[in-house]
Amino acid sequence: MAVSGYQIATVIKTYMKNMEMRARSAYDGPEIDSPADLITISEEGRGLLFDRIKKQMAEKLRHKR
Repeated sequence: MAVSGYQIATVIKTYMKNMEMRARSAYDGPEIDSPADLITISEEGRGLLFDRIKKQMAEKLRHKR
Protein backbone atom coordinates (compact mmCIF):
# COMPACT_ATOMS: atom_id res chain seq x y z
CA MET A 1 0.00 0.00 0.00
CA ALA A 2 1.40 3.38 -0.98
CA VAL A 3 1.17 6.29 1.42
CA SER A 4 1.20 9.77 -0.03
CA GLY A 5 3.44 12.56 1.17
CA TYR A 6 0.35 14.46 2.30
CA GLN A 7 -0.69 11.60 4.57
CA ILE A 8 2.79 11.37 6.06
CA ALA A 9 2.85 15.13 6.61
CA THR A 10 -0.54 15.04 8.33
CA VAL A 11 0.52 12.24 10.66
CA ILE A 12 3.77 14.01 11.50
CA LYS A 13 1.98 17.32 12.12
CA THR A 14 -0.56 15.67 14.43
CA TYR A 15 2.15 13.73 16.26
CA MET A 16 4.21 16.90 16.78
CA LYS A 17 1.18 18.77 18.15
CA ASN A 18 0.47 15.94 20.57
CA MET A 19 4.09 15.86 21.71
CA GLU A 20 4.08 19.64 22.26
CA MET A 21 0.92 19.33 24.36
CA ARG A 22 2.52 16.54 26.40
CA ALA A 23 5.67 18.61 26.92
CA ARG A 24 3.62 21.57 28.12
CA SER A 25 1.52 19.42 30.43
CA ALA A 26 4.66 17.85 31.90
CA TYR A 27 5.16 21.08 33.80
CA ASP A 28 1.69 20.70 35.32
CA GLY A 29 2.48 17.26 36.71
CA PRO A 30 3.04 13.69 35.61
CA GLU A 31 0.58 11.97 33.32
CA ILE A 32 -1.42 9.15 34.80
CA ASP A 33 -1.03 5.83 32.95
CA SER A 34 -0.67 7.29 29.50
CA PRO A 35 -0.32 4.61 26.83
CA ALA A 36 2.97 4.43 24.96
CA ASP A 37 2.95 5.55 21.34
CA LEU A 38 4.07 2.89 18.91
CA ILE A 39 4.41 3.75 15.25
CA THR A 40 6.22 2.16 12.36
CA ILE A 41 7.66 4.32 9.60
CA SER A 42 9.29 3.00 6.43
CA GLU A 43 12.85 3.96 5.58
CA GLU A 44 11.57 6.31 2.87
CA GLY A 45 9.10 7.91 5.27
CA ARG A 46 11.80 8.21 7.92
CA GLY A 47 14.04 10.00 5.42
CA LEU A 48 11.24 12.41 4.56
CA LEU A 49 10.56 12.97 8.24
CA PHE A 50 14.17 13.77 9.08
CA ASP A 51 14.51 16.08 6.08
CA ARG A 52 11.37 17.95 7.10
CA ILE A 53 12.52 18.25 10.72
CA LYS A 54 15.92 19.54 9.60
CA LYS A 55 14.27 22.19 7.45
CA GLN A 56 11.91 23.25 10.24
CA MET A 57 14.71 23.49 12.79
CA ALA A 58 16.90 25.49 10.41
CA GLU A 59 14.00 27.84 9.72
CA LYS A 60 13.35 28.34 13.44
CA LEU A 61 17.02 29.07 14.06
CA ARG A 62 17.09 31.61 11.23
CA HIS A 63 14.09 33.46 12.70
CA LYS A 64 15.59 33.59 16.19
CA ARG A 65 18.69 35.45 14.99
